[in-house]
Amino acid sequence: MRVAEAFEQRTGAAVDLGRVRWSLWPAPALVIDDAVTRQDNPIVAKRIRLESTWSSLLARQPRVKEAQFDGLLLSRQAMQGLAAARQRPQE
Repeated sequence: MRVAEAFEQRTGAAVDLGRVRWSLWPAPALVIDDAVTRQDNPIVAKRIRLESTWSSLLARQPRVKEAQFDGLLLSRQAMQGLAAARQRPQE
């Protein structure tokens, strides 16, 4: 799954994703349900909506215009774990 791979590549932490889909109305958006990072103190999001613009998608240079997080559980320990994962050498 490209979304999970991109997250891991940029953060160093693996992530499990539930459903991933495109929503086209009212604006194009990538919607991710049930996202959980694989770490001792995981970051959990019930739903993530990354809204883009048609012009950036048509130019094949997608940009996030707005990010919405529902049911986000984010602790200091989770952020420290994510920072530590970025420091580890990639295999």
